[in-house]
Amino acid sequence: MAGTGGGAPTVQRLDPEADWHLAPNYTPAHRVPTARRSAPAVTTPPRPDWTEPLDALGTILVPPEARLGSCRAEPAGPPVPMVPAVPPVPALPPRPAAAPLAAERLPRRRFPALGSGFGSGFGSGGEQERMLKLAAVRTPLNRCYRIAVIGLSSGIGTTSATLALGSTLAAERPDRVVAVDANPAGAAGALGRRTHGSTGATLADLHAAAASITDHRDIRRFTAQGAGGLEVLAHPDDDGLGPLDPVVYRQVIDLLSTQYPVVLSDCGAGLSPQALRGVLDVTDQVVVTADTSVDGAAGAGGVLDGLVANGYGELALRAVTVVRDLGGGGRRVGADRLVEHFGARCRGVVVLPFDDRLTAGAEFEPARLRSRTRRAWLDLAALVGQDMARAQQRGGAWCPPLG
Repeated sequence: MAGTGGGAPTVQRLDPEADWHLAPNYTPAHRVPTARRSAPAVTTPPRPDWTEPLDALGTILVPPEARLGSCRAEPAGPPVPMVPAVPPVPALPPRPAAAPLAAERLPRRRFPALGSGFGSGFGSGGEQERMLKLAAVRTPLNRCYRIAVIGLSSGIGTTSATLALGSTLAAERPDRVVAVDANPAGAAGALGRRTHGSTGATLADLHAAAASITDHRDIRRFTAQGAGGLEVLAHPDDDGLGPLDPVVYRQVIDLLSTQYPVVLSDCGAGLSPQALRGVLDVTDQVVVTADTSVDGAAGAGGVLDGLVANGYGELALRAVTVVRDLGGGGRRVGADRLVEHFGARCRGVVVLPFDDRLTAGAEFEPARLRSRTRRAWLDLAALVGQDMARAQQRGGAWCPPLG
């Protein structure tokens, strides 16, 4: 725009190469221009040509490719992290989860494998296999070996398993074996009732006389003797006595450990957490009882879960599960299915075949059981015997030799 009169200043439009001193001065009269400070020298990338102003008003024409939001704009670099990058921690391989239980029946093996050196069944390996099993059962002991038979579901067969395993060990070993009724009041008494020649004495009686006990003959006055030479220390079944006292139990077990190389404890449903912890604190081997009912199988899984959750993970890994086949009828889980399920969680599994001669509550008489049932109990005793050699490396109560 150029003025034609009236004293208006003449404005000359400049190109980028024009002399800047020819431009009019728009500084207000009251404002005194100050000297411009020179910026410190910095190393910066060259500015594009289009950033230079076109006139004294500072007009700049931004090309389309440099405008905000243009698809032709150069992509921004990666954001700078606020903290140093941390290399990711490699994930541990997940533990294979045991498959959920279901009510089903699958073709099953009669006698599941016992592990290294034992084959798949008592009868399939002949006499040599039988001798291998007996050698494991007869593992020499220089300290007391304590076994807890645990089943926290009602009617799961802990008493039968305690009597059968204890009788097998007592019949095949040259030393003494005793079983203790560690059931709570109200559920106790079955171990003594199912043993021939009960003396009527109980765990409480032995504890009261502990100060006068000097040798095995003194203890023998309080125990009944059952099949195979197994001795049984009963527990009173009077509800008025309250739950099993873990302190009393520990003192009795310590006393028995000085005279019996093998001590079993029958731990059934209803045992308080304090009493169960008192049992587990002095246990070398856990035997978990299960059956082929859905509830019985789930209850045995709960026992293993509880061991791990309460700090007894090693006992859970070395545990042995005995599965009692209940036969047909009702909701059942296939025995092979349970062998697979529990075999992934513990050291070994033994299936106890259905035997109508194993009557709950009756006096335990191994001679009346079917031969395949007796073979299964020997399988269980052999699995327990496999762990006895490991236990010798740990400290414990010394057992005097017989004589």
